[in-house]
Amino acid sequence: MQFLTFDLLQKPGLIEEKMMKISKYILINKIFLIAAFCVAFSQNLYSQTNLPSSFPDRIILNLNDDNTLSVSVTWRTDSTVTEGICELHPMTGSKINAEIVKSYKATTTAVHYEYKGEPDVLANQHSLIMNQLEAGKKYLYRVGNQGNWSEWFEFGIQQNDENFSFVYFGDPQTDNRSQGTRVVRKAYEMVGNCSFILYGGDIINRGGRDVEWQEWFDAGSYIFASVPQVLTPGNHDYTDDGIVSDNPNIKPSIVYLVSVSEPKQYEAGNNNSMQKRGSHLQLFQQISIDGNELSYSAVSVDGKIFDQFKLKKKKDGSTKFIDQSEN
Repeated sequence: MQFLTFDLLQKPGLIEEKMMKISKYILINKIFLIAAFCVAFSQNLYSQTNLPSSFPDRIILNLNDDNTLSVSVTWRTDSTVTEGICELHPMTGSKINAEIVKSYKATTTAVHYEYKGEPDVLANQHSLIMNQLEAGKKYLYRVGNQGNWSEWFEFGIQQNDENFSFVYFGDPQTDNRSQGTRVVRKAYEMVGNCSFILYGGDIINRGGRDVEWQEWFDAGSYIFASVPQVLTPGNHDYTDDGIVSDNPNIKPSIVYLVSVSEPKQYEAGNNNSMQKRGSHLQLFQQISIDGNELSYSAVSVDGKIFDQFKLKKKKDGSTKFIDQSEN
């Protein structure tokens, strides 16, 4: 301390030099702390991938009463977007012709999602019906508004109600983004003329948790915007903890088949009532209707047939079961 005092007395300009170094050091540390805070904050925002923006997301087609003449579309934005538009164009091998684009205005509904311990999600949901379509035709469409448009999606209108195929999924529920994508993509690949995709419930694991819905939409990506989806709710879609209701108006009568499309599975057990049994398999179902005949195939995610049968409705109203499995 005595040396420092003597040095400063001998060199008056030294005190200013040392003060400048100290100030520079403090400034560098402040910049570092601010940068670290910004990185941490941006990473936190990025990790919250389920938050909406002004750009349309979660675009999904749904069936109507007559799916040979119309189809519904729904998408999401943040609450700043109060009007949604859908533009429809006939299938073309060339670029979009603005002169023949047909526009539909959506109905917009504000929604608020809450889940314990996670940020609230405020969003606007936009939905509409594209009608006056032609059976058997293909179309292109996009959704958005004010410069925030989605890409153009392709979809087809069913030819008739007599001959069509669809895909059935049981219990997507968990790991939709990481592993559910395999099942959706393989089904879309193998059932190219799919009229719609049907779900048997338990779409997510915790009812009302928006981040799990985001994973489900991520798993389907553009496929959900190209093939109509038909969702039936399961017990996990109704409650947060998966508790099955003890109401006796909702007990099932006859259960013909059970299938799981995702990795959350249980041992099937040795139950003599099961004609076909398997364990630790991710499956999807292809179901085709041809007049009075229903064809069913259960397919594993590697593309192999696990089970097959046909149901044929007779003239007297009874049904004939035709087992096509190889046991």
